[in-house]
Amino acid sequence: MTTVETYAPQLAFEERAFAYVHHVLRNAPREWMMVGMNGEYTSVRRYLNDKVSYFDLYQRQRPVCPKGKELVYPEGLGALAPGFEGTASRSGRWHGPLHCADFLNMAYPMVMHDDEKYLIIALNSSSFLAASLWDGAIGELRAEQNARLTRFLLKNEAKCIIVLVHHHIGFPSDKHQEFVEAFGIGGRMQTRALALLEARVVAYAISLLPNSYLFHGHIHFPFAARLGRGGKVISGPSVTEFRFVARSCPRRVRRHVRSWPIAT
Repeated sequence: MTTVETYAPQLAFEERAFAYVHHVLRNAPREWMMVGMNGEYTSVRRYLNDKVSYFDLYQRQRPVCPKGKELVYPEGLGALAPGFEGTASRSGRWHGPLHCADFLNMAYPMVMHDDEKYLIIALNSSSFLAASLWDGAIGELRAEQNARLTRFLLKNEAKCIIVLVHHHIGFPSDKHQEFVEAFGIGGRMQTRALALLEARVVAYAISLLPNSYLFHGHIHFPFAARLGRGGKVISGPSVTEFRFVARSCPRRVRRHVRSWPIAT
């Protein structure tokens, strides 16, 4: 048997991944597509509909961490997903019904709209196995997602490409000092420590595509910056940020936020 401490983070992450896949992606619009290494499309909803039996079994018999020192897996899940006991939620590929955390690695980049002129594609920047709000604040794009993304973007360079991702990929030099002055030490930490890991791959792809736009949030600070002669990175604050600023931020931050065009 394996000790609880070894697999507890995997199981906690798997629980959250299951909730997202089961309640959101399973009911996704039929137009949402996964992208393969050769650019082929697979409908997210159709793919997950084939795994209904797995979701039903998973809901009844989930892997859990008991109060004791040993990790107990539910009877039946191992038979449904051979090798489950040896890999927990970290198997390398999703051969049929395995684990939801693995599916999230496979499902992105996800095409949300594609026609003759426009391509809208979403990325998953959740840090794999993040256990809390703190380590989840650091974004991550894993190698497989980056590889599929760059190939796919360059094949569609004739279109207007819109990329959606939560974590920021960097900060323009002319806005960096302005952000630090507004948010102090916390701002300096956000611009560097909380930036998206492996962001250079995405930034390079966008820099090669003049008719592309990358939208992100996370830092709650609006700006638009062009990457070389390529596309633009657009950052925007959230509605919740304005509420937070109004109630609890230093006065200098409140003045700064009121100057943002989006706030009026």
